Amino acid sequence: STTKTIVLIHGHGVDAGIWTTLQQALSPDFSIILPDYSALSSHETIEAYAEDVYGLLQTAQIDKAVLVGHSM
Repeated sequence: STTKTIVLIHGHGVDAGIWTTLQQALSPDFSIILPDYSALSSHETIEAYAEDVYGLLQTAQIDKAVLVGHSM
């Protein structure tokens, strides 16, 4: 079977490290992607973030993923 992918998207004011504990807990069963948007000030809308995540998934050739985020 194919490993399912989870994308963990952090909120404003933090970085991808906020997900470390969850990543460790989920990584035995899932492929985890942790984009770090803490330095990207060019993303002014939720749509811009969505386009970036979509591009990331396309580049990685991932057709399906579960998105988890906070403070969006």
